[in-house]
Amino acid sequence: MLKTDRRTDRTRRDLLAAFRDELLERGFERMTVSDVIARAGVGRSTFYEHYRNKDDILRESFAPIAAVLAGAVSESGPSPALVHVVAHLRENRRLTGTLLAATSREVIVSCLADLIEDRLPAQTTLPGSLLARFVAGAQFALVEAWLDEKPPSSPAVVAAALHASTVATVAALTRNVSLSRS
Repeated sequence: MLKTDRRTDRTRRDLLAAFRDELLERGFERMTVSDVIARAGVGRSTFYEHYRNKDDILRESFAPIAAVLAGAVSESGPSPALVHVVAHLRENRRLTGTLLAATSREVIVSCLADLIEDRLPAQTTLPGSLLARFVAGAQFALVEAWLDEKPPSSPAVVAAALHASTVATVAALTRNVSLSRS
């Protein structure tokens, strides 16, 4: 059983690495599943044992970053992990820019919104899915603007801004819930 798990883990790592390389080389829209499996050296059926499509592999590859960004909803301040993720996004701005392009942006906003929605208070003025999508889009808008900033603010400053704006948005849209529902 352990041997199978190691092979499965290795295959997933190979697919994720091939996906990242193809993403950098071709961009998300031009990349195909065939490109990923050729680079990873696996068969088509092997790919589909792990993922349904290229959106699935993008979501998995982005999930660790999304989890940290989503944590800004409920943390008392910008965590060291958030500062690290923001710095990582800047250090890898070529990849970040590719992720923020049209089709891939929709996938990562959706991935982040799903994680944010799980952390929202039970009562909000807007449906949780709408609020989560708004917050996710706002977080990426700030990151995108920062990537173009010259000279750039420090990752710690941007992480603090991400946290503050996320908390403020959620707080503003959870106050007076009973008034907004009438």
